[in-house]
Formats: sequence, C-alpha cells, structure tokens
Amino acid sequence: MRHLSHLPSLPLCFALCAAFPASAQSADDAVLQAVQVTAARADGFVPATVEAGSFRGADIMDVPATVNVVTRAVLDLQAAGGLYDALKNTAGVTRQQNGGDTWDQLVIRGIAVEPPTPQTLARIKAATDVDVVPARLIDLTLAGAQYKVMKGALDVLTTAPEFDLVVVVVGSSARFYPDLAVKPIVDCAGAGKPIAAFLVPEAPDALARLAAAGVPGFHTPEACADAVAAALQRRAPRPVEVRTGQPSSDGTMLDELQAYALLDRVGVARAASIAFDCNAKPPALPFAYPVVVKALSDKIAPKSDIGGVVLNVRDEAALTAAITKIQKSTAADRILVQPMVAGLAEVLIGYRIDSDVGPVVMLAAGGILAEIHRDRSLRLAPIDLMEARAMIGEVAALKALAGYRGRPAGDLDALAAALVALSRLAVVDGPAVAEAEVNPLIVKPAGEGVIAVDALVKLA
Repeated sequence: MRHLSHLPSLPLCFALCAAFPASAQSADDAVLQAVQVTAARADGFVPATVEAGSFRGADIMDVPATVNVVTRAVLDLQAAGGLYDALKNTAGVTRQQNGGDTWDQLVIRGIAVEPPTPQTLARIKAATDVDVVPARLIDLTLAGAQYKVMKGALDVLTTAPEFDLVVVVVGSSARFYPDLAVKPIVDCAGAGKPIAAFLVPEAPDALARLAAAGVPGFHTPEACADAVAAALQRRAPRPVEVRTGQPSSDGTMLDELQAYALLDRVGVARAASIAFDCNAKPPALPFAYPVVVKALSDKIAPKSDIGGVVLNVRDEAALTAAITKIQKSTAADRILVQPMVAGLAEVLIGYRIDSDVGPVVMLAAGGILAEIHRDRSLRLAPIDLMEARAMIGEVAALKALAGYRGRPAGDLDALAAALVALSRLAVVDGPAVAEAEVNPLIVKPAGEGVIAVDALVKLA
C-alpha cells in the first residue's frame, strides 16, 4: 500500500550576470579576425540495431514501433547501477516515489503482488470514501494521512481473501508526524494477516514505535523484500523421524557398486552395471553398446578428473582400449561398465548429516559444473512428495522440464519420488550414512522415469 506525501516544490533561481565596461568601445578598436570552427560527426550514442524481442538484430530505422535503445556506451558513461539508472534520461519513463521501490524488490524475489478484487475495492470505498484506482499498488493519496482512512483500508486488506501479507509504504509523514503515520498500522498489528511497513525517508522515531508494537518496520526496500520473502517461504515445523542407531564406521567410502546397492535399498533407480577385474578378460556384457567404462574404487572420486571414465565405448576392441587407458591413469584394480543413458536433463540429488541441523537433502542442477552453478534447493530430511515438488520448483535450471515453450516435459514425478527415497537415508535401518550424492541423475521424458548413473556414499 502506498501513501504518497507531497513535498513543496523548491524554486531554483539562476542568476546570469554580465559585466559592461564603464565606457563604450572606441570606434578605432581593431576588429578581430574571424575564427572558423570545423568538426567531424562522431558515431556518438546512436544505436544501429534493436537487440530485443522479435526485432533482434534489425536496423532501428526498419522497426515499425516506438523504440528507445540505451546503448552500452550510455550505461557506462552514466555508471548505471540498476534499471532506474539506465532509464532515468529516457523520455516517457517515470519512477514512482515510494511503492515502486518495494514493488521491484518483491517481484525480483519471485513474490506475486496481487491486485485487489472488485469486491475488495468496493469494501475500501465503503470504509474510507476513497476511490482507489484498480492496480497492484493501492494508492490512498493524501487521504491516507488520516487515521480513519488508513485504518479503514488496513482493516479491509487484512481480511481480504486474495492477500497473504500486507506491506504498507509510508512517505515523509513518518518522519514529521510519526505518531499519526504509524498509529493505524500499530492498531492493526493483531489482524488476521501479517503486516510489514516500509518508511521513506528515514524515520527512526516511527520505526521505534513500530518495533515496540511488534510490527516489522524497514527503511530500505531491499531489507523489506528480504523479510517478506522469508516470511512467505517459512514452513510450519513438522515432526521429523529420528534415527536411533549409532554411527557404524569411521567414515568409510563405498565404491560405486556398493553405493548402487544402497540406492537399491531405498528405491532410487540406477543404471545396470557389471564389474570385473582389470586383468581378467572382459565378460560378455548383459546390455548393448555403446557403454561407459569407469574405474571402480572407493579411493577415487571424482573419477572423471583423473581419467577414470571413458564414454561412448562402441565395441569390444574399444572396451579393451578403455580398460588399458583407465589402468594407466588411475591404477585401479577393478572396472565398472554401464550402458550409455540419455535423457532430457542431468540433476544432482544429495544427502548429508549437517553438524548443526542434522540430515538434509539437496536438489541441484547436475553435471560436472554443478558446484559452479550453485542452483539448488535444500530441505531437512526426510521429506514427502509435496516438499520434493516444491524443491523442484525452486531450481531454475529445471523449469524447462515442465514443457517450457513446447519442449518435451521431463518426468518430474519420478524426480520427486527419487528425492523422497534418498531423503529416507535419515531413517532407514542399516549402516548410518554421512553423505550420499547421485550426480548425474538422468531425467527422462515424462512417464519414463529417472536413472542414476553415478553415486558416491560415505558412511557415518
């Protein structure tokens, strides 16, 4: 909610002074020679093309629309640090004094700012006698400085079914009339919906009054948006099953085949595998080529960094060559062979016992660059399917798997089930697991499941 307070305009006077000599120039003064100034037209800041939308790459003169292009040269010259800096000299673009700042910060954090329904607007009119313009930002104009108007509007908004939380933005009256500005907010502190307040400009007395009443108050839009996002994302505490067993080892690492046995036990699908000694003749494979050949050892991780993985091995001769190459690179005694598995995406699912919070489960964009992207979601383990689906929605790289722009949809239901299964390591019987990671887990098209093609497990 915005409350705009108008400050008086400040007239700015420019004085232009010219000095004249005490006496006029004499007619005999010499006439100065003419000075000729020449210049060449530089490229300046004129853009050559439009680099947005359906007109990307088109000559700006060929675009049948009103387009304003802010070039990189202009952004650098203005030292633009944000969208408003970039557009501050663009004709027709204005910035709202108060609510716009908070709006931007909420939206970029993924929070939906909903407009009031016609029924809510009618209730505001009846309670305040103010005609509110239908918009996502509710502007009470100067009438909002009156207690009756602000209190009446807040009573409506905190009972409106379309809102989960109300943010009140108060202008300069919060500094000059702190009691008047925040009293209606304080009096609504016990309402059915949470209320937060953003005060602009700095108003320490008003903030102190809000704090004393238990109302979150903020003097920057960023802090306000962070707090709102945290409040809306908070989940109610739930009972968590606790493993009663004790650690069963001193941090033993399992090899990949042993890790797959653990995945089998909790129900995470994995690729078919066959293992044999490096010095033995490779047995007949129970699956077709092409295959992937890996070093099998509990002391080598990650294998790809030291030449312990060979992909797309297409026949028996290539298999023998891959085994020889892996032996030279890793000195491994055993080999693991799997069929090559294709899918729509690679993800990472992981589990660990955190020293502070206990068992946690993680979902992230997968592959060898997973640690760089840091696109991930975390939960306390174990989780249910609802939490697993929420985690999938929080990983940006996985949004395309929902069928984005006509692309094939991935089997997100199977991914959610795999997350739930891995999180059960927190409670299943057997050796306690300190860490488990499946990377990559291949996500196949909808209805075809997911499949683990590599796994690391460390016992507790």
